[in-house]
Amino acid sequence: MGYFAIRMKSDIVYQTAYAGALTTEKYCMQPGLFCGLILLVKVETGEPLAIINDGYLQHFRVGSDSAIGTKHVAREDAHVLGMLGSGGMARSHVESLRLVRKIDRVQVFSRTREHREAYAREVAEKHDIEAVPVDGPRAVFRGADIVCGCTDSARPVIIGDWLEPGTHATCVGGRPDADTFTRADRWLRLGSSPGPVGVPEWAVHDESVAYAARGAGPGEGAGRGGRSHGVDRPEKTVFLEDLLAGRARGRTSPEQITYSERGNVLGAVLDEIDVLIDGPYVEMLADQVGPWTGSSNQRVIDLAATRRIGQVACLGEATASSAKRIDELTGWAA
Repeated sequence: MGYFAIRMKSDIVYQTAYAGALTTEKYCMQPGLFCGLILLVKVETGEPLAIINDGYLQHFRVGSDSAIGTKHVAREDAHVLGMLGSGGMARSHVESLRLVRKIDRVQVFSRTREHREAYAREVAEKHDIEAVPVDGPRAVFRGADIVCGCTDSARPVIIGDWLEPGTHATCVGGRPDADTFTRADRWLRLGSSPGPVGVPEWAVHDESVAYAARGAGPGEGAGRGGRSHGVDRPEKTVFLEDLLAGRARGRTSPEQITYSERGNVLGAVLDEIDVLIDGPYVEMLADQVGPWTGSSNQRVIDLAATRRIGQVACLGEATASSAKRIDELTGWAA
């Protein structure tokens, strides 16, 4: 049995400046509101199974991407994590990276003192490790084995000149500066989106390709327009597929500086949905949620509840009892 997941987001993207910082902000309808949905479909029949709230899942999806890169090219003895940012992505990154490296210290900076101090307290208590708020971004890099950019900055946050020998870096908010591209010895890319069936030449490495929303008025074309970087340093870039197949090498010495990015793997970005429902977790989760009863919708509800994916709205055979079941298991409204 196969499943297909479609991620749908409607973001208005804009930039704003405050306290000397330039940040990229998003909203749906009005600031403070967001809309991200995942439609889950059964491949064999086309049956819509569930609509899942993307807001919670995306943090762990992106954190897992960074963990994959870290697993394959960071030093084996890496244990100090430098964190730029103190929001949801910064939290999920700690959880994910601790699965692939023995992180025992986190040094964090974000522009708001209260936020970085609260983040450090939470990380220390939750993971029983040392977590230290620092007073500037430069301090994040000192002595760090891994540096993560998890901010909403519209400017570079991974500064190549600050990367120490042996460091592994990744960035999901903000971006690396030009010196990072120069200083990194290996650039691991998880993949690129393939072209459509029958049109392989449409494949593109670019991180984003923008289409204008016609009829949008005077602001038409503003926001995240144009194309962003794809494979900038082909002579340094290693694709995960080639690394796993033994066709390419990742880190070759402890002193090398490495960088990893997920690329634009649009077709694979939601694979964890398939793993959740049809992968190795199923047998383990079956013991927790009991035998499958009722429709496939109920199976999705039980799994989503057990894994705490987020709000789930059932389709197809959904009934009031299904909604009640969601409330009982998760406390989320249908």
